[in-house]
Amino acid sequence: MTPWAVDLPHAELLNAGNNHLNAGLSTTARFGTGGTYAVGTHYAVTDHVELGGQFEQSLSRAIDHLANSNGSTAKEPALDIFSLTFGARVHALSPDHRVRPWLIGEAGWYRAKAEVDELPNRVPCFPHCPIFSFFGIHHSGGPDDGFGFNVGAGFDVAVTRWLSIGPDVRYHRAVNVLGNMEFITATANAAFHF
Repeated sequence: MTPWAVDLPHAELLNAGNNHLNAGLSTTARFGTGGTYAVGTHYAVTDHVELGGQFEQSLSRAIDHLANSNGSTAKEPALDIFSLTFGARVHALSPDHRVRPWLIGEAGWYRAKAEVDELPNRVPCFPHCPIFSFFGIHHSGGPDDGFGFNVGAGFDVAVTRWLSIGPDVRYHRAVNVLGNMEFITATANAAFHF
C-alpha cells in the first residue's frame, strides 16, 4: 500500500440547479452543463480509509432557464464555482483488489460568482417592470461565499502500482451561497500513488 495519492480529475458540471442572484434587483437562473477541473491529495490512514482534500472549479456559460424573467433572454451568462474541501474516502475492498469501490464525504469552503445580463422582452412591462429593465439591460450577479459539502461514490481501477483511474460522481451543496446552491459533478480521475 502506498499511503499518498494525488488525484487529477476532469469532469462535467451536470446540474447547477436554481441559483438566486442579487444586485439590487434579483433573478433566479438555472445554469446549464459546463466543465470542471480539480486537484486533490489523499493519505491512506488504513487499508480502507483515506483522509484528504480537493480544490475544484466548476463553470457554466449557458442558462437553461430564467425563472422570473417574463420572457427576457440572457446575454453572456457566467457561473464560476470554487471549492476547497476536506474529508474522508472509505474503500469497500482492500488495496490488493484491482477494482476498489469507495464512498466519499467532504466539507469546506465554496465560492460562487454568477453573472446574468437580462435583455428585456419585446412586450412592455410598464408600469410594473423594474426601472432598469424598462430602460434596457438588467444585470444580476456577484460573488458569494459560504460553507458547503459534497458526498459521492466511485471506484478506482489499478492500472499499475503507481497509477489508478476511475469515475467519481458527487452531489454538492453550498449552504447560503447563491440561495443554497446545489449541483452534481461527474469526474474521470487519474490518481498517482507514492
